[in-house]
Amino acid sequence: MLLCAALLRLAKLLLVLRLIEVLQNITENALKYGDGDAIELVGEKWESAFSFKVTNTGCNLDEREVVHIFDSFFRGTNVEGKEGSGLGLFICRKLVGMMEGEIYAQIVEWKGKKALKVTVILPYS
Repeated sequence: MLLCAALLRLAKLLLVLRLIEVLQNITENALKYGDGDAIELVGEKWESAFSFKVTNTGCNLDEREVVHIFDSFFRGTNVEGKEGSGLGLFICRKLVGMMEGEIYAQIVEWKGKKALKVTVILPYS
């Protein structure tokens, strides 16, 4: 019984660590590829899921590239002069999938500017 309780605590800790990695990566991308004017992190809780959305102004990503930002090694046309491997959001998609969640991105108008909004939805019980 003690071993089961310890394994359950370890599993919960690993989920939290995965979630932190996802949130950290999305936020770092917002800082790196946005214009630095505004970044917003919003969390919502529903009956059986929660979400967080990271939105940043100054999105220079082409509309046609948004569907590819979670692809392995993909780097958009807005990366000139910025270091990276194109794996960060791919890893986020994999981690969110392991948690049986969803992740998607969209270009939106926010604060009078073109912005990128990345949304993560995760179930919980």
